[in-house]
Amino acid sequence: MTRYEQLAQQLREQIRTGVWQEGDKLPSLRETVRRSGLSLMTVLSAYQLLESQGWVRSRPQSGYFVAPAREATRYSLP
Repeated sequence: MTRYEQLAQQLREQIRTGVWQEGDKLPSLRETVRRSGLSLMTVLSAYQLLESQGWVRSRPQSGYFVAPAREATRYSLP
C-alpha cells in the first residue's frame, strides 16, 4: 500500500469513527504535511483519492470538507 493510500485509509477511519463529522473541515494540506512528515504531493493524492470516493469535497480556496454520508462509497471499502 502506498503512503497516500495509507493516509487516505487513516482519514477514512477517522471519518467512520466520528473524529471528523459531516461538514467538518479537514486540516489543510500544509498542516497535514507538517503533522505527518509526508510530501505535499502525497497528501494531495490522499485527499484527492478521498474526494474521488465521495468521502470529502473540495471547495476552491477553502479546503477539504467531510461529505455527507450518502455521497461516500463507505460500505464497499475495507
